[in-house]
Amino acid sequence: MAPRANWKGYLRLSLVSCPIALYPASSLSEKVSFNRINRKTDNRLKQQNVDSETGEVVTRDDTVRGYEVAKGEYMVVEDEEIEAVQIESTRTIDIDQFVPKDGSEAAIECLRNALRAAPDYADAMFNLALLLQRNSKHAEAAEYWRRYLANDTQSEWAARASRSLKFCEMQLRLSATSVQR
Repeated sequence: MAPRANWKGYLRLSLVSCPIALYPASSLSEKVSFNRINRKTDNRLKQQNVDSETGEVVTRDDTVRGYEVAKGEYMVVEDEEIEAVQIESTRTIDIDQFVPKDGSEAAIECLRNALRAAPDYADAMFNLALLLQRNSKHAEAAEYWRRYLANDTQSEWAARASRSLKFCEMQLRLSATSVQR
């Protein structure tokens, strides 16, 4: 099953907008999960909500969210209250500048592991790849050219995408050899 987008909107760089979707960087199939079991019987354990003061089991219907305002003092927060304070969104990510690689690699890697941005439509994928290539982001551009070509191999745009992919791969090889020297 294909991953479901966490967010859909637009990526805007100056006057160019591309529809995109943000997906989790890892899928549930890649995660390992364990169940808690009783060592003596090998039976799976059930988790219950227990009142910390009385020790009684609390049903799901009687469970609400609470914010600790002082030690041991909580303010109940209802779902309606949370929905009421949600911020309006333009559903647009504005790019002011690209982050330079030096000194920021740890932050970029952290974001890369959390979410993946992917174009929502084929022409948006083409435009995003072109934009990245023109800004010398050849590794990222090559990834989007490959995605575009996976969906379109016959159109006139596919030939241009193929040439652009070869150009990006050549630039990556050139930069790798210049680093080795």
